[in-house]
Amino acid sequence: NILSPLGHPLIFHPLFPIFHPPLAIPSPLHKFIKIVKTQNQIMGDMTDADFIVCGAGPAGSTAARYLSEKGHRAIFIDRDNFPRDKPCGGGLCPHILDFDYIKETLEDYLEGVCYRGIIYSPSMKKSIDYTSERPLFYNIKRKKFDHQLAKFALEKGAEFRKGVVKAVSESENEASVTLTDGTVLTAKAVIGATGPYDPTAKYIREKNGLPSAYLDSEIGTILVKEFEVGKEFIDFAYGEERTALIHLQTAGLLKGGYGYGWVFSKGDVLNIGYGGFKRDMKKIDVRQTFEDYLEILKKDGFVPENLRLEGYRGAPLPLAGNVKITYHNRLLIAGDAAGFVAPISGEGIYFAMDSGRIAAEVLNAAHEAGDFSSKRLSDYQRKWYRAWGRDFRVLRFFANRLMAWPEALIGYGQRDEVLKKYLVDIFISSRSADDLKYRVAGRVVKNFLHL
Repeated sequence: NILSPLGHPLIFHPLFPIFHPPLAIPSPLHKFIKIVKTQNQIMGDMTDADFIVCGAGPAGSTAARYLSEKGHRAIFIDRDNFPRDKPCGGGLCPHILDFDYIKETLEDYLEGVCYRGIIYSPSMKKSIDYTSERPLFYNIKRKKFDHQLAKFALEKGAEFRKGVVKAVSESENEASVTLTDGTVLTAKAVIGATGPYDPTAKYIREKNGLPSAYLDSEIGTILVKEFEVGKEFIDFAYGEERTALIHLQTAGLLKGGYGYGWVFSKGDVLNIGYGGFKRDMKKIDVRQTFEDYLEILKKDGFVPENLRLEGYRGAPLPLAGNVKITYHNRLLIAGDAAGFVAPISGEGIYFAMDSGRIAAEVLNAAHEAGDFSSKRLSDYQRKWYRAWGRDFRVLRFFANRLMAWPEALIGYGQRDEVLKKYLVDIFISSRSADDLKYRVAGRVVKNFLHL
């Protein structure tokens, strides 16, 4: 008999190849489960779990892990079984190592380390070429990484359920989650982390008089494809530094729009993609633009001549910053659902995980106080804002300036080594944008005046 860290008997789920506590799936232990649940109800707890986390991506799995680590009954739900993939560049910023368990296991899912980055202006006549002694970012594959994050949650005792969340609601005594198959689950509180169109986020928006979904000027679309090109080609074209390529406005193909194209190397694979605001992406032939981008890369020798685009995947990505209000009675939202994506780079994995951690911390404190009111949970917004919320505000400003004056700013960074370092730090979120804002502004003014 194998037991979980909380003492639950563990059984193996055939569709999700890691061990689950018994509540995660039907099993011969169902009679035992009913007895346990009845005992909880007699003691006054009528909910299916202490907490339900909607979504098992970086935000959801992290929240479930920390809640379970504190001894809470946590269920986390995802529409897919694992392992599953997600369209993404797959770059982890350096401060991902703030999570000790990631630092200790990174080698298990690491696909490469980037030490050099080149950011091109739309005309490609100007560029910032920067090499660092320390990692600029770590390359992973989301299929493997997200699976590992889910395992971390399960190892702490969280329960996984496959399902699609249809709606979320709250009352004086509990929060509830309704799945598309009609199942209704209840808990003391719910964390919404299923992505930009999260039902919990929709509920919170509407309750606070905000638009129920992102506008086309707030939500972006990314398209991505991973090409197997062989390690020998990557060694030749991208070197030991595993150079990352960024083409602002996708080398001019977005015609003045907001966004960029990228190439990241991972083992024997190139992760290539581009993205921009939905309002701009609607104006172009997205497949033809992808093919045109590959042709540009071929001319520069960054992809093999025989590379062909046979398919790609897309995903929505919030690019306008965080949702104004991220909490309500018994409800919190985290990750993409809350808009926690760096506006200048689109990086969101670290912010998703940290928001999941902060959400779990706030709910644990609320549980101890026996208070899940909106007033109590507003502490969540204060905590994430102090951690990196100010940076989002500054990054929005820098992103707008960079996309409005890309040739000038990249040109300044090309000739000014100090500004170059600042711009790279901001792009990869390795330093606080709020701390750098006046230094960057000063260097830009100095270059503008040719001082």
